[in-house]
Amino acid sequence: MKKIITALLICIILGIGFSFLFVYAGIDWTLFGKNCNNTFSGKTELDKVKYITSEVGKRLNDLGIKANMNRIDRGFFGKNEVGTCGDVSQKLCMAFEGAGIKSNTCLVLEKKQGLLSTILDPLDVNYIHGTPVVVVDGKVYVCDLWVHAGSNNKSFNNAQASEWNCMPLGEYIDRVKRANYRTFSTDSPGNGDGKVMYNTAVEALMKDGIFKSEAPLTTLKVDESWQENFKGGKYIELQARINGAKPAGGNYCLEIAINGKKLSAPLANKGQSFRFQDGRTFSYYGGPGAWLLFYSPNFSINNSKQAGGYQVLQGQACTYRWSLSNFFKPDEGDVGITVKLYHNGRSSGQPVSFSIRVLD
Repeated sequence: MKKIITALLICIILGIGFSFLFVYAGIDWTLFGKNCNNTFSGKTELDKVKYITSEVGKRLNDLGIKANMNRIDRGFFGKNEVGTCGDVSQKLCMAFEGAGIKSNTCLVLEKKQGLLSTILDPLDVNYIHGTPVVVVDGKVYVCDLWVHAGSNNKSFNNAQASEWNCMPLGEYIDRVKRANYRTFSTDSPGNGDGKVMYNTAVEALMKDGIFKSEAPLTTLKVDESWQENFKGGKYIELQARINGAKPAGGNYCLEIAINGKKLSAPLANKGQSFRFQDGRTFSYYGGPGAWLLFYSPNFSINNSKQAGGYQVLQGQACTYRWSLSNFFKPDEGDVGITVKLYHNGRSSGQPVSFSIRVLD
């Protein structure tokens, strides 16, 4: 009798397992992305990418799927691929495709391997890691839902505000280097140097026709100026932060002038003020020509819960966009502009990192 009961229990467990795999395998993730696109109520393309990434995470969570991150999850030396980075990336890219978002499934990170590292960590199944990327408004973002789950008790849920949801490519490379990933590529070998890693990835994306151009990152020290001429467009966009080890508020340290006039025009991509998680509210503009930048180790953490009381609740904290209609009329044609930035030192001596570009 005990043998019969045991056999029945085994059959029930196997039946549940096969039913789950059948349901999971039968999901049309492209259609899922299309439906997400229909229910999306945000304003920007980047908001849509974050939304779909989050919705895919919710669906995986509803199915009971956890991040597959070690030998035990993978059946020790077996081939269980459900919930691996490759599996999750495939599903997410299919959802992106259904929503009309162009993405790339082949962004690959690889740890520096050798006999010593293999002996020290023989159970490491994540020495190669893959993740999708998207390009929005000429910028490359990484949507690493799998790493989000790794920092969320293996759950794919609650990814909307995750720092790993649409992290800029340059920041992503800096972060994964800390986890000993030393090559970064799509279909070509990477390099241990961060800048070369970045350039290699961008070149591969350009080859795939996904990435076209992105403004380089520049560092501005206290009392330094930077100036550049641009062809006319509709908007000028600045991504900037005060270099800090962790989020710690902000200050009005960057003075901006366009065609010799100090910039005081309203922001076009977010409100003119913001509120921290702790309830304090500040204006972005401090005048004359001075704008508030946030202390931060990267361009995304200030919008995440990791910033604690310094979490910025509305808009992209480190992204600033102004309409160029404030400086010339549309009937004036392709008018060139000169942008000048000055670091006035109101940053506790810390330098500023930024990129800037003109958008059509």
